[in-house]
Order: sequence, then C-alpha cells, then structure tokens
Amino acid sequence: MMNISNQVGSSAHRAISDDSLKDEDNGLWLKGVAPEARNVWLQRFSWLRWVDRLAEQEHVVECQGCQFSGFYHDWKQLLNTHHLPSSTSYPILQEIDLAWFQLPISAQAQAEITAWDRYVDAIAAYHTPTLRFNTLADYEQMLLHLAGSCFQFLPDLPPHYRDIAGYLGMVDQFYNNLRDLYEDAQQGICYFPESVLRRFHLTREDILTQRCFEQRGYRPMMQFWVDQYLPRLCRQTLPLLLAADLPPAWQCLILWFVHRYVRIESTFKACHDNFVTFSQVYHQAVAQDLEHYSCLASEQFRAQLQVQYDTAELPTFLKMGPAAIAALRQNHQWGTAVSVEWGSSAIRTAPQCQGWQRPLNKVAFGWGRGCAYSPALPHSFK
Repeated sequence: MMNISNQVGSSAHRAISDDSLKDEDNGLWLKGVAPEARNVWLQRFSWLRWVDRLAEQEHVVECQGCQFSGFYHDWKQLLNTHHLPSSTSYPILQEIDLAWFQLPISAQAQAEITAWDRYVDAIAAYHTPTLRFNTLADYEQMLLHLAGSCFQFLPDLPPHYRDIAGYLGMVDQFYNNLRDLYEDAQQGICYFPESVLRRFHLTREDILTQRCFEQRGYRPMMQFWVDQYLPRLCRQTLPLLLAADLPPAWQCLILWFVHRYVRIESTFKACHDNFVTFSQVYHQAVAQDLEHYSCLASEQFRAQLQVQYDTAELPTFLKMGPAAIAALRQNHQWGTAVSVEWGSSAIRTAPQCQGWQRPLNKVAFGWGRGCAYSPALPHSFK
C-alpha cells in the first residue's frame, strides 16, 4: 500500500475521526500515475486535509485556540498582496506561496488560486457545530462551494472541464455524506435539508437518534436521494466521464472514484439503507478492496479498472444502459447535461465542452437492474 494517509496528513486518531483509511481509499488511484506526477497531487491533497482538520478542530470541536482564523487571515493577505506575511506560522502557506506566487501567475494557476480561495471560504462557512440546511438549494450550494471548488483547484485540469469538475466534486461530497451518515450523526451532524426531511415526515432528530429506521418515510427518502436525485447529479459530469483528452492523472482519478462511488452505493443498498449497519461493514469492504488493488502493478491496476468502468461501473453509476453510453461515446456532438429536477440555481445546465453539442435528453437512458459491486455481508446483516 502507498501509505497515502501519511503523505497527506490524515487525522489518525488526532481529530474527530480517524480519516486514514478514507485517505488511503481516496488516493490509491495515484499508483496508476507516473511517480514524477504524484508529488503535486499529494501536496494538494495534504493542503485540503490540513485545512479541513484545522477548521474541524476549531469550529466543530470548539477548541479555545484560533488556529484556523489565523490561517484564514494570513491566506487572505497572501492572496491580496502576493506576499507572505512575515509573522505567519503556517508551513502550508509557504508551500502555497512557492507553488503559485513566486513566478508570474498563469491563467491555469489563477483558476486554481480562485478555486482554492472559494474552498477556504466554504470551509470557514460550513465547519460549524450548528450546521443545518433548510432547503435543498442550501444543501446544493454547500456541495458546489465546498466540494466543487475542491475539485476545481486540483492540478492539470484542462480549462474547458473546470465547470464540469465542480459537478464531480458535488457528486463526491454527496457520496462522502452518504458514507459518513452514522459517523456524522454521532457528532450531532445531519446534512439532509429540513425541506426534504419534512417531505418524508422525518425530523433531524430522527436521523441523529436512529429513530428514522422506525419511520415509514425513511426508506422512501433514501430511495429518492439514491435513485432519483443522485443519478441526475451524476449525469452532470458526463463530459468529464467520457472525455478523451484528459491528462492521465485525471483519467485514473475518474476510474477509481467511480469505482469507489459504486462501492459506497452498492454496500449501502445491501445494508437496506441502514447507515448503522453500513458503518459496521463498509470499512471491511474498503480494506479488502485496497488489499486487492494495492498488489497490482501500475498498468495492471489501470487496465482492470478500465474494464470494470466500461462494462459495469459507469452504467451503474449513471443509471444508464451500456448502449446509451456507447452511443454517447461515438457521437462527438453532445453538450448539455441533464438538469436536476429538484435542483436550485446552484445546479445549472452544464456548459458546452469542446466537440459536444447534442442535448443529452435526446439519448435514451436504457437501464437494467443489477449491481456492479456485491459486498460480502455477515449473515446477520443480510
């Protein structure tokens, strides 16, 4: 195993939760990337993890210190003056200064800086022990500003895919919220908007106390999220998923992240939407998956993921039939992603990408039942 968690500064028993296994899972795809290209990715991931943990410790755990506030102040000074404050005590800002501000700022670097600044602002806004979302629009705004900005600041992203990468970030955050439902509930955090909970006659307290499993509306609500809302959000990412001109690192990231999303969703469904049961079996599923893939050579790793992606995981992820996906691959005149019907102004029709002009809704979404990933559950959970 590559020990990604050590290289990105995971919170192994040093914060609210141990994120080391999550970080190994998030970063295993880097084994399919040339060694000389890994360092910049690892550095960006370490920035994300460091800032997230700093804000978590200050605002969620409510420590007495003001470390995140100090970082935020110094970052804004560096952003506005292009000079690092002489009094700063944050090594991460020295890395950022060297990466972006010591040379003339290119258009690519400026786009990354802008996305990073949005991410830092979102961290400041959303890391709070009293976080609640009243409407789906509020929730989508968080997905876009927090996770969308995160993906848009990652390296080597072609400019014409930057907006679409924001949608992939939103998808990633949704799956992470699904994965962490029980962990978050234990900390008094519920990301489900009040308006959606009310629609299914549920309350925030039902989720936090697990009384939701006794309520008739819980399973229909989860079916809404996973089977209706999520596929529409996932389809916003189609230009990126089917792109033929992405750098190798982005190709590998997408192969692994779709694999990871399918694993989360399939395990969740196998647990009958019970997030407590899910929390008891999912880490074992991750560990087994990592053990298998970490033993593969780089080329074998990518080849195996590509086959799974093309034959099973992409159709499962998009809830689209293989024939519809094949038609999209062959037709280079597509351009407008499906809008999210429940969405707000945060979810808009995806901008046209180079070579894609045909509306997606002209393509039939043939979809059959079946699952690309079948986790092995203990007998008592089946």
